[in-house]
Amino acid sequence: MRGEVLSVIELYLGMGILVLVALIIVLAAARKRPQAVNAQRHLAAQQSFFRQRQQELKADFNTGLIDASQLEELEQELKRQLVNETDQRPDFEGLQSKQRSLYVLLLLIPLLAILLYQLLGYQEDLALRQMQQEIVEAPQLSPELLEEFEQRLQSALAKRPDSPDHLSMMASLRRQAGDFAGAAPYYQRLLELFPNDAELMAQLAQARYLANNRQLDGDMRQLLKQALAIAPRQATALGVLGIDAFAKGDYLTAIDYWQRLLPGLAAGSSEQAVIQQGLATAKERAQAAGELSGLSVSVAVDPDLGATPDGVLFVVAKSDDGNPMPVAAVRRGVNQSSWPVSVFITDADVIRQGKTLKDFANLVITAHISLNGTAIRQHGDWIAAPQTIEAGEDKALTLLINQQLEK
Repeated sequence: MRGEVLSVIELYLGMGILVLVALIIVLAAARKRPQAVNAQRHLAAQQSFFRQRQQELKADFNTGLIDASQLEELEQELKRQLVNETDQRPDFEGLQSKQRSLYVLLLLIPLLAILLYQLLGYQEDLALRQMQQEIVEAPQLSPELLEEFEQRLQSALAKRPDSPDHLSMMASLRRQAGDFAGAAPYYQRLLELFPNDAELMAQLAQARYLANNRQLDGDMRQLLKQALAIAPRQATALGVLGIDAFAKGDYLTAIDYWQRLLPGLAAGSSEQAVIQQGLATAKERAQAAGELSGLSVSVAVDPDLGATPDGVLFVVAKSDDGNPMPVAAVRRGVNQSSWPVSVFITDADVIRQGKTLKDFANLVITAHISLNGTAIRQHGDWIAAPQTIEAGEDKALTLLINQQLEK
Protein backbone atom coordinates (compact mmCIF):
# COMPACT_ATOMS: atom_id res chain seq x y z
CA MET A 1 0.00 0.00 0.00
CA ARG A 2 2.87 2.36 0.75
CA GLY A 3 4.30 1.71 -2.72
CA GLU A 4 0.88 2.45 -4.24
CA VAL A 5 0.65 5.78 -2.42
CA LEU A 6 4.17 6.68 -3.48
CA SER A 7 3.38 5.90 -7.12
CA VAL A 8 0.29 8.11 -7.04
CA ILE A 9 2.34 10.90 -5.47
CA GLU A 10 5.00 10.49 -8.16
CA LEU A 11 2.32 10.65 -10.88
CA TYR A 12 0.76 13.86 -9.61
CA LEU A 13 4.14 15.38 -8.87
CA GLY A 14 5.23 14.73 -12.45
CA MET A 15 1.98 16.17 -13.81
CA GLY A 16 2.38 19.21 -11.58
CA ILE A 17 5.89 19.83 -12.88
CA LEU A 18 4.69 19.60 -16.49
CA VAL A 19 1.83 22.01 -15.82
CA LEU A 20 4.20 24.40 -14.06
CA VAL A 21 6.55 24.40 -17.05
CA ALA A 22 3.62 25.10 -19.38
CA LEU A 23 2.44 27.94 -17.13
CA ILE A 24 5.88 29.52 -17.19
CA ILE A 25 5.87 29.40 -21.00
CA VAL A 26 2.37 30.90 -21.19
CA LEU A 27 3.23 33.65 -18.71
CA ALA A 28 6.40 34.46 -20.61
CA ALA A 29 4.37 34.77 -23.79
CA ALA A 30 1.72 36.83 -22.01
CA ARG A 31 4.37 39.32 -20.93
CA LYS A 32 4.96 40.12 -24.60
CA ARG A 33 1.29 40.97 -25.20
CA PRO A 34 1.35 44.51 -23.74
CA GLN A 35 4.27 45.31 -26.03
CA ALA A 36 2.31 44.09 -29.02
CA VAL A 37 -0.77 46.06 -27.95
CA ASN A 38 1.31 49.23 -27.62
CA ALA A 39 2.83 48.60 -31.04
CA GLN A 40 -0.65 48.21 -32.53
CA ARG A 41 -1.76 51.51 -31.03
CA HIS A 42 1.36 53.16 -32.40
CA LEU A 43 0.56 51.79 -35.86
CA ALA A 44 -3.00 53.16 -35.69
CA ALA A 45 -1.59 56.57 -34.80
CA GLN A 46 0.80 56.37 -37.76
CA GLN A 47 -2.05 55.54 -40.12
CA SER A 48 -4.09 58.47 -38.76
CA PHE A 49 -1.08 60.76 -39.24
CA PHE A 50 -0.71 59.45 -42.82
CA ARG A 51 -4.29 60.32 -43.70
CA GLN A 52 -4.03 63.72 -42.08
CA ARG A 53 -0.76 64.47 -43.89
CA GLN A 54 -2.29 63.38 -47.21
CA GLN A 55 -5.11 65.86 -46.70
CA GLU A 56 -2.61 68.61 -45.87
CA LEU A 57 -0.60 67.91 -49.04
CA LYS A 58 -3.73 68.03 -51.20
CA ALA A 59 -4.70 71.32 -49.55
CA ASP A 60 -1.25 72.74 -50.32
CA PHE A 61 -1.62 71.61 -53.97
CA ASN A 62 -5.07 73.18 -54.24
CA THR A 63 -3.79 76.49 -52.88
CA GLY A 64 -0.81 76.42 -55.27
CA LEU A 65 1.89 76.01 -52.62
CA ILE A 66 3.18 72.89 -54.40
CA ASP A 67 2.82 71.66 -57.96
CA ALA A 68 1.73 68.21 -59.17
CA SER A 69 5.22 66.74 -59.32
CA GLN A 70 5.98 67.90 -55.76
CA LEU A 71 2.65 66.48 -54.55
CA GLU A 72 3.44 63.08 -56.07
CA GLU A 73 6.97 63.05 -54.64
CA LEU A 74 5.79 64.00 -51.13
CA GLU A 75 2.98 61.41 -51.18
CA GLN A 76 5.45 58.69 -52.23
CA GLU A 77 7.78 59.63 -49.38
CA LEU A 78 4.86 59.54 -46.94
CA LYS A 79 3.86 56.06 -48.14
CA ARG A 80 7.43 54.78 -47.74
CA GLN A 81 7.45 55.97 -44.14
CA LEU A 82 4.16 54.18 -43.45
CA VAL A 83 5.44 50.95 -45.04
CA ASN A 84 8.58 51.05 -42.88
CA GLU A 85 6.49 51.51 -39.75
CA THR A 86 4.23 48.60 -40.75
CA ASP A 87 7.16 46.22 -41.42
CA GLN A 88 8.63 46.89 -37.98
CA ARG A 89 5.47 46.15 -36.00
CA PRO A 90 5.25 42.84 -34.01
CA ASP A 91 3.24 39.98 -35.45
CA PHE A 92 0.36 40.46 -33.03
CA GLU A 93 -1.91 37.96 -34.75
CA GLY A 94 0.86 35.35 -34.73
CA LEU A 95 1.46 35.96 -31.05
CA GLN A 96 -2.23 35.53 -30.30
CA SER A 97 -2.22 32.26 -32.25
CA LYS A 98 0.81 31.00 -30.29
CA GLN A 99 -0.82 31.91 -27.01
CA ARG A 100 -3.98 30.04 -27.95
CA SER A 101 -1.82 27.01 -28.79
CA LEU A 102 -0.07 27.24 -25.43
CA TYR A 103 -3.40 27.37 -23.58
CA VAL A 104 -4.50 24.24 -25.44
CA LEU A 105 -1.17 22.60 -24.59
CA LEU A 106 -1.66 23.54 -20.95
CA LEU A 107 -4.93 21.60 -20.94
CA LEU A 108 -3.51 18.66 -22.89
CA ILE A 109 -0.42 18.06 -20.71
CA PRO A 110 -2.27 16.43 -17.76
CA LEU A 111 -4.26 14.28 -20.19
CA LEU A 112 -1.11 13.24 -22.03
CA ALA A 113 0.63 12.48 -18.71
CA ILE A 114 -2.22 10.20 -17.62
CA LEU A 115 -2.24 8.48 -21.02
CA LEU A 116 1.52 7.96 -20.89
CA TYR A 117 1.25 6.69 -17.32
CA GLN A 118 -1.21 4.03 -18.45
CA LEU A 119 0.66 3.12 -21.65
CA LEU A 120 3.91 2.55 -19.76
CA GLY A 121 2.19 0.27 -17.27
CA TYR A 122 2.48 2.39 -14.15
CA GLN A 123 -1.22 1.96 -13.49
CA GLU A 124 -0.53 -1.76 -13.46
CA ASP A 125 2.28 -1.14 -10.99
CA LEU A 126 -0.24 0.15 -8.49
CA ALA A 127 -2.29 -3.01 -8.82
CA LEU A 128 0.86 -5.15 -8.50
CA ARG A 129 1.98 -3.43 -5.32
CA GLN A 130 -1.48 -3.73 -3.84
CA MET A 131 -1.61 -7.44 -4.66
CA GLN A 132 1.89 -7.93 -3.27
CA GLN A 133 0.79 -6.32 -0.01
CA GLU A 134 -2.27 -8.59 0.09
CA ILE A 135 -0.05 -11.65 -0.41
CA VAL A 136 2.27 -10.56 2.40
CA GLU A 137 -0.59 -9.87 4.81
CA ALA A 138 -2.69 -12.92 3.91
CA PRO A 139 -2.79 -15.54 6.71
CA GLN A 140 -2.85 -18.24 4.02
CA LEU A 141 -1.55 -17.93 0.48
CA SER A 142 -4.16 -18.19 -2.23
CA PRO A 143 -3.01 -20.03 -5.40
CA GLU A 144 -5.47 -17.95 -7.43
CA LEU A 145 -4.04 -14.69 -6.07
CA LEU A 146 -0.48 -15.84 -6.76
CA GLU A 147 -1.41 -16.85 -10.29
CA GLU A 148 -3.09 -13.50 -10.98
CA PHE A 149 -0.11 -11.69 -9.49
CA GLU A 150 2.30 -13.57 -11.75
CA GLN A 151 0.17 -12.89 -14.83
CA ARG A 152 0.06 -9.17 -14.08
CA LEU A 153 3.78 -9.19 -13.43
CA GLN A 154 4.48 -10.92 -16.74
CA SER A 155 2.30 -8.35 -18.49
CA ALA A 156 4.21 -5.50 -16.86
CA LEU A 157 7.55 -7.07 -17.82
CA ALA A 158 6.37 -7.41 -21.43
CA LYS A 159 5.94 -3.63 -21.53
CA ARG A 160 9.10 -2.81 -19.59
CA PRO A 161 11.46 -5.82 -19.73
CA ASP A 162 14.27 -3.95 -17.98
CA SER A 163 12.26 -2.66 -15.02
CA PRO A 164 14.37 -3.45 -11.92
CA ASP A 165 11.30 -3.57 -9.68
CA HIS A 166 9.49 -6.09 -11.88
CA LEU A 167 12.59 -8.23 -12.41
CA SER A 168 13.20 -8.30 -8.66
CA MET A 169 9.55 -9.20 -7.96
CA MET A 170 9.65 -12.05 -10.46
CA ALA A 171 12.95 -13.38 -9.11
CA SER A 172 11.55 -13.36 -5.56
CA LEU A 173 8.32 -15.01 -6.71
CA ARG A 174 10.21 -17.83 -8.40
CA ARG A 175 12.57 -18.27 -5.46
CA GLN A 176 9.74 -18.41 -2.92
CA ALA A 177 8.03 -21.04 -5.05
CA GLY A 178 11.21 -23.14 -4.95
CA ASP A 179 11.85 -22.59 -8.67
CA PHE A 180 15.48 -21.52 -8.32
CA ALA A 181 16.29 -22.32 -11.94
CA GLY A 182 13.42 -20.04 -12.94
CA ALA A 183 14.64 -17.26 -10.65
CA ALA A 184 18.22 -17.28 -11.98
CA PRO A 185 17.52 -15.54 -15.36
CA TYR A 186 15.87 -12.61 -13.60
CA TYR A 187 18.82 -12.22 -11.24
CA GLN A 188 21.09 -12.49 -14.27
CA ARG A 189 19.28 -9.65 -16.04
CA LEU A 190 19.36 -7.52 -12.88
CA LEU A 191 23.09 -8.10 -12.60
CA GLU A 192 23.52 -6.99 -16.21
CA LEU A 193 21.72 -3.77 -15.32
CA PHE A 194 23.70 -3.33 -12.07
CA PRO A 195 27.04 -5.11 -12.65
CA ASN A 196 28.68 -4.02 -9.38
CA ASP A 197 25.88 -5.02 -7.02
CA ALA A 198 27.27 -7.55 -4.52
CA GLU A 199 23.80 -8.58 -3.34
CA LEU A 200 22.72 -9.50 -6.89
CA MET A 201 25.92 -11.46 -7.46
CA ALA A 202 25.28 -13.48 -4.32
CA GLN A 203 21.58 -13.99 -5.07
CA LEU A 204 22.34 -15.21 -8.60
CA ALA A 205 25.02 -17.60 -7.34
CA GLN A 206 22.72 -18.90 -4.59
CA ALA A 207 19.84 -19.50 -7.04
CA ARG A 208 22.15 -21.45 -9.36
CA TYR A 209 23.64 -23.34 -6.40
CA LEU A 210 20.23 -24.44 -5.13
CA ALA A 211 19.07 -25.33 -8.65
CA ASN A 212 22.25 -27.41 -9.08
CA ASN A 213 21.43 -29.73 -6.17
CA ARG A 214 23.53 -27.62 -3.78
CA GLN A 215 26.72 -28.04 -5.76
CA LEU A 216 28.98 -25.05 -6.42
CA ASP A 217 30.73 -24.84 -9.76
CA GLY A 218 33.54 -22.50 -10.75
CA ASP A 219 31.26 -19.74 -12.06
CA MET A 220 29.12 -19.73 -8.91
CA ARG A 221 32.17 -19.64 -6.67
CA GLN A 222 33.63 -16.79 -8.71
CA LEU A 223 30.42 -14.79 -8.32
CA LEU A 224 30.44 -15.31 -4.55
CA LYS A 225 34.11 -14.35 -4.25
CA GLN A 226 33.47 -11.27 -6.36
CA ALA A 227 30.56 -10.31 -4.11
CA LEU A 228 32.80 -10.58 -1.03
CA ALA A 229 35.49 -8.50 -2.73
CA ILE A 230 32.92 -5.71 -3.05
CA ALA A 231 31.14 -6.30 0.28
CA PRO A 232 33.28 -8.42 2.67
CA ARG A 233 30.33 -9.10 4.99
CA GLN A 234 27.79 -9.96 2.29
CA ALA A 235 25.57 -12.38 4.20
CA THR A 236 24.33 -14.59 1.35
CA ALA A 237 27.84 -15.14 -0.02
CA LEU A 238 29.30 -15.95 3.41
CA GLY A 239 26.44 -18.32 4.17
CA VAL A 240 26.63 -20.26 0.90
CA LEU A 241 30.42 -20.57 0.95
CA GLY A 242 30.30 -21.71 4.58
CA ILE A 243 27.66 -24.35 3.82
CA ASP A 244 29.63 -25.61 0.84
CA ALA A 245 32.84 -25.85 2.89
CA PHE A 246 31.03 -27.65 5.72
CA ALA A 247 29.48 -30.15 3.29
CA LYS A 248 32.95 -30.94 1.95
CA GLY A 249 34.35 -31.47 5.45
CA ASP A 250 36.45 -28.31 5.30
CA TYR A 251 35.40 -27.23 8.78
CA LEU A 252 38.06 -24.59 9.30
CA THR A 253 36.97 -22.74 6.16
CA ALA A 254 33.32 -23.06 7.18
CA ILE A 255 34.17 -21.63 10.60
CA ASP A 256 35.96 -18.69 8.98
CA TYR A 257 32.99 -17.80 6.75
CA TRP A 258 30.37 -18.24 9.46
CA GLN A 259 32.29 -16.27 12.05
CA ARG A 260 32.40 -13.37 9.61
CA LEU A 261 28.68 -13.79 8.98
CA LEU A 262 27.47 -14.05 12.59
CA PRO A 263 27.92 -10.40 13.74
CA GLY A 264 25.61 -9.17 10.98
CA LEU A 265 22.66 -11.38 11.97
CA ALA A 266 19.86 -10.11 14.17
CA ALA A 267 20.06 -11.25 17.78
CA GLY A 268 17.61 -14.04 18.51
CA SER A 269 16.71 -14.55 14.85
CA SER A 270 16.28 -18.00 13.33
CA GLU A 271 19.16 -17.26 10.95
CA GLN A 272 21.45 -16.53 13.87
CA ALA A 273 20.41 -19.74 15.65
CA VAL A 274 21.15 -21.83 12.54
CA ILE A 275 24.60 -20.30 12.03
CA GLN A 276 25.46 -20.59 15.72
CA GLN A 277 24.55 -24.27 15.67
CA GLY A 278 26.53 -24.75 12.47
CA LEU A 279 29.55 -23.05 14.01
CA ALA A 280 29.38 -25.18 17.13
CA THR A 281 29.16 -28.36 15.06
CA ALA A 282 32.00 -27.29 12.76
CA LYS A 283 34.23 -26.52 15.75
CA GLU A 284 33.43 -29.86 17.40
CA ARG A 285 34.26 -31.78 14.23
CA ALA A 286 37.42 -29.78 13.60
CA GLN A 287 38.53 -30.48 17.17
CA ALA A 288 37.70 -34.17 16.83
CA ALA A 289 39.76 -34.31 13.64
CA GLY A 290 42.69 -32.69 15.42
CA GLU A 291 42.49 -29.64 13.15
CA LEU A 292 41.51 -27.19 15.86
CA SER A 293 42.37 -26.69 19.51
CA GLY A 294 39.82 -25.13 21.78
CA LEU A 295 37.94 -24.79 25.02
CA SER A 296 34.33 -25.75 25.62
CA VAL A 297 32.51 -23.13 27.69
CA SER A 298 28.94 -23.29 28.98
CA VAL A 299 27.37 -20.03 30.15
CA ALA A 300 24.24 -19.87 32.32
CA VAL A 301 22.34 -17.07 34.06
CA ASP A 302 21.45 -17.07 37.76
CA PRO A 303 17.61 -17.08 37.90
CA ASP A 304 17.77 -14.79 40.95
CA LEU A 305 18.70 -11.94 38.59
CA GLY A 306 15.26 -12.09 37.01
CA ALA A 307 14.32 -11.96 33.34
CA THR A 308 17.36 -12.08 31.10
CA PRO A 309 17.66 -9.04 28.83
CA ASP A 310 18.21 -9.17 25.09
CA GLY A 311 21.78 -8.31 24.26
CA VAL A 312 25.10 -9.69 23.08
CA LEU A 313 27.03 -12.33 25.01
CA PHE A 314 30.80 -11.95 24.97
CA VAL A 315 32.96 -14.86 26.13
CA VAL A 316 36.54 -13.62 26.34
CA ALA A 317 39.84 -15.38 27.02
CA LYS A 318 42.76 -13.34 28.36
CA SER A 319 46.27 -14.30 29.37
CA ASP A 320 47.04 -14.25 33.11
CA ASP A 321 50.12 -12.04 32.65
CA GLY A 322 48.17 -8.81 33.04
CA ASN A 323 48.03 -7.93 29.34
CA PRO A 324 44.60 -6.29 28.85
CA MET A 325 44.35 -7.33 25.20
CA PRO A 326 42.15 -10.43 24.80
CA VAL A 327 43.65 -13.61 23.47
CA ALA A 328 40.37 -14.74 21.93
CA ALA A 329 36.71 -13.74 21.97
CA VAL A 330 33.37 -15.18 20.94
CA ARG A 331 30.37 -12.92 20.31
CA ARG A 332 26.79 -14.17 20.24
CA GLY A 333 23.40 -12.47 20.24
CA VAL A 334 21.13 -13.72 23.03
CA ASN A 335 17.61 -13.30 24.35
CA GLN A 336 15.60 -14.80 27.19
CA SER A 337 15.17 -18.16 25.44
CA SER A 338 18.87 -18.63 24.61
CA TRP A 339 20.08 -20.06 27.93
CA PRO A 340 22.21 -21.94 28.70
CA VAL A 341 24.64 -21.07 25.91
CA SER A 342 27.48 -23.36 24.83
CA VAL A 343 30.43 -21.87 22.96
CA PHE A 344 33.78 -23.16 21.78
CA ILE A 345 36.77 -20.88 22.02
CA THR A 346 39.19 -22.14 19.40
CA ASP A 347 42.32 -21.06 17.57
CA ALA A 348 39.99 -19.60 14.94
CA ASP A 349 38.79 -17.12 17.58
CA VAL A 350 42.29 -15.96 18.57
CA ILE A 351 42.70 -12.21 18.12
CA ARG A 352 46.46 -11.95 18.56
CA GLN A 353 48.00 -12.46 15.16
CA GLY A 354 50.18 -15.54 14.72
CA LYS A 355 49.18 -17.02 18.09
CA THR A 356 47.22 -20.10 19.14
CA LEU A 357 45.60 -20.95 22.47
CA LYS A 358 48.45 -23.31 23.36
CA ASP A 359 50.91 -20.41 23.22
CA PHE A 360 49.55 -19.28 26.61
CA ALA A 361 50.12 -21.24 29.80
CA ASN A 362 46.94 -20.12 31.51
CA LEU A 363 43.82 -18.37 30.27
CA VAL A 364 41.33 -16.30 32.25
CA ILE A 365 37.82 -16.82 30.87
CA THR A 366 35.13 -14.19 31.43
CA ALA A 367 31.61 -13.67 30.16
CA HIS A 368 29.18 -10.76 30.12
CA ILE A 369 25.94 -9.73 28.48
CA SER A 370 26.34 -6.35 26.82
CA LEU A 371 23.11 -4.39 26.63
CA ASN A 372 24.39 -2.14 23.83
CA GLY A 373 26.46 -4.69 21.91
CA THR A 374 29.94 -3.43 22.82
CA ALA A 375 32.78 -5.67 23.96
CA ILE A 376 33.88 -3.24 26.69
CA ARG A 377 31.88 -3.69 29.87
CA GLN A 378 29.62 -0.81 30.83
CA HIS A 379 27.28 0.02 33.68
CA GLY A 380 24.18 -2.17 33.56
CA ASP A 381 25.86 -5.14 31.84
CA TRP A 382 25.39 -8.60 33.35
CA ILE A 383 28.66 -10.36 34.24
CA ALA A 384 30.07 -13.69 35.40
CA ALA A 385 32.97 -14.23 37.77
CA PRO A 386 36.18 -15.07 35.83
CA GLN A 387 37.74 -18.54 35.90
CA THR A 388 41.30 -19.57 35.11
CA ILE A 389 42.14 -22.67 33.10
CA GLU A 390 45.29 -24.17 31.67
CA ALA A 391 45.33 -23.57 27.92
CA GLY A 392 46.00 -27.20 27.13
CA GLU A 393 43.49 -28.56 29.63
CA ASP A 394 40.82 -30.67 27.97
CA LYS A 395 37.71 -30.06 30.03
CA ALA A 396 34.44 -28.16 29.83
CA LEU A 397 34.18 -24.91 31.72
CA THR A 398 30.98 -23.48 33.22
CA LEU A 399 30.45 -19.77 33.87
CA LEU A 400 27.50 -18.37 35.82
CA ILE A 401 26.32 -14.83 35.17
CA ASN A 402 25.18 -13.74 38.61
CA GLN A 403 25.72 -10.01 38.99
CA GLN A 404 25.10 -6.70 37.27
CA LEU A 405 27.54 -3.84 37.04
CA GLU A 406 26.25 -1.00 39.16
CA LYS A 407 25.05 2.07 37.35
